[in-house]
Amino acid sequence: MRYLYRLNLLKSLFLLCFLLQGFIAFCSTQSDGQNVSSNYKTQEKNGKLAIFSIKDKKRLTDYIFDEVYESPSIAPKRHEYSSLITTFPRYGLTLVKKDGAFAYLNEEFKEFLSFGTYDSIIPMNYYGYSMVRKGAKWGVIDAKCILITPLIYDMISQTPRISYENDFNSFLARLENKYRILNRFAIWTLQLEFDTVEIYPENFYFAHLGDKRYLINNDCEVLSNQYSAICSIRNGFIVKKDKRMGVIDYKNGLEIPFDFDSIYSPHLEPYFFAFKQGKGGVIDEEGKTIVPFDYEYIGEAWEDNSKNVVKHLIVQKNKKMGTISLDNIVAIPIEFDDVSGWIECGPGAHFVMKNGKHGMMSYVGDVLIPVIYDKLDYIDNSLIECMKNDKYGVITIKNEEILPCVNDSLIIDYTFLFKDDNKKDKLIVKNNGVWKYYDLKGKLLRSNVPDEEVKRRK
Repeated sequence: MRYLYRLNLLKSLFLLCFLLQGFIAFCSTQSDGQNVSSNYKTQEKNGKLAIFSIKDKKRLTDYIFDEVYESPSIAPKRHEYSSLITTFPRYGLTLVKKDGAFAYLNEEFKEFLSFGTYDSIIPMNYYGYSMVRKGAKWGVIDAKCILITPLIYDMISQTPRISYENDFNSFLARLENKYRILNRFAIWTLQLEFDTVEIYPENFYFAHLGDKRYLINNDCEVLSNQYSAICSIRNGFIVKKDKRMGVIDYKNGLEIPFDFDSIYSPHLEPYFFAFKQGKGGVIDEEGKTIVPFDYEYIGEAWEDNSKNVVKHLIVQKNKKMGTISLDNIVAIPIEFDDVSGWIECGPGAHFVMKNGKHGMMSYVGDVLIPVIYDKLDYIDNSLIECMKNDKYGVITIKNEEILPCVNDSLIIDYTFLFKDDNKKDKLIVKNNGVWKYYDLKGKLLRSNVPDEEVKRRK
């Protein structure tokens, strides 16, 4: 249950563009054809690539390649979120593509595995294994280009990875609608074929075979076949067993006993939300109770804590909502029908609703806007559209009145981004059949505005 207000789409898009710009800038520093750990680079001419020696400043091949692929040059690490470091050659080999055909070149950049031997080749992983396809079938070759996994599979996935953007180091293969898990050497050691397989962070697998469920680690070891559901968390899993939930580590060691009806792990927090016997509370990573199990609902308040504000949770008790601290101290009284959570580009406060009326309260429970309005629509701290008795007005986050709730229609003609010096922001209202313009402070700019002019601005 959440009380949702209109999101500021333009601000959201601006934030997204900013993040993408940073990501693109980062990527441009990582993909200039040269890696600091390599003695070689590529250079383009007329849409084709050649390989150059950095040390000798000498071109080693003609401009004939469409792609020159790099491979991971460091071993996969758990919980590693930095960009994958790649280079060529690896194990004395460089994968190239020319006119749609793939080949591996040796250390002299001459053909070692001839063009056209396979229809497709996935760049090798850190351990030197490449997935290859011939026709509709897939296999795996090693760093000597020897086929070690026969071309029998309908699919071999490179999805299994230790963590985000890190190197794959085990293989999920499909053969006639059954799945096999191959180890890092592309060998089928487990000797089990599954109906479906889910891949989890840290390269764990949750495999289904009939009514059995298998939790399997990256070394293709079965950790358990007793769990009916799992959810990945930091350093382990929330698991379900016999309709009860607990927490295990990566070695299947029990961290939190199976005492709960449900457990939820909030992102990057050192605690869990848990429910038992229909009531919710908070437990720490050892299963000790932090917030007692008194609530019908408990969840993140998603407040801006950048100014060291005490962290709060949204709770529901006796069908009423409010917020509490992790010490179970009430901030917003538990008396409202709804309390808002996180709102993108929102006010840094909580909207609240009671008996069909809306208001706003600070994180610590101070009343910012009394709960008297039929509607509140946040633009920014100085512009909040409000409605009372089917009439529109404008207030600030401090409940300062800019326009009273006496208007039949309201248009906030306000530009968030890409300001136009020739356009003036304003408030457009209709009262008793007359359109008027006001500035953003509530000063009348113009009256008796023609309907046609207003329609062009809608």
